[in-house]
Amino acid sequence: MGNYGASMAVDNDDGSAYYDIHDSVAYGGGHKSNFGGHDKRTYNELGIYARVYYPTCFHFREPSGPAHPESYFNNTCIIDPTVTGFNVYDLAVELDPSSLSNNTFRTSGNTIYAPGGADANASIGTEMKFGDWLKLGLDKGTTISGQTPSDAEIEAMARTKLGL
Repeated sequence: MGNYGASMAVDNDDGSAYYDIHDSVAYGGGHKSNFGGHDKRTYNELGIYARVYYPTCFHFREPSGPAHPESYFNNTCIIDPTVTGFNVYDLAVELDPSSLSNNTFRTSGNTIYAPGGADANASIGTEMKFGDWLKLGLDKGTTISGQTPSDAEIEAMARTKLGL
């Protein structure tokens, strides 16, 4: 966990592998894969004002191939409504649906709240609108809303996630 002024809640990089980050509440939480990391899964997480270096839900670099996928599924990701210049997903991959379906990374079932909703930016090999990414059909069950939950709604989500 980043407790020293880190730029994210969980700092997975430098070859980190085989982590399951799940059923948690993470302020500043977004999924990070960098510098040779692989086989990490973030699921059932509430990421409040998610960021990995900058506001994003899922930051992915250096694909390690279908045998070592990164996974980001069944999460609720809330991007700070006051920010600009963000990507909902920031993935360094070739935008070729046939290669994406080879499971270099897996995303599905996420609920995302981001300024601009479907018109928010995504960087998935190329810049595009997140709604256009969803239309490709490779992120099944993921939805996006431009309406940020209120502080009270976020607190209720966190309490529910923590069983309080």
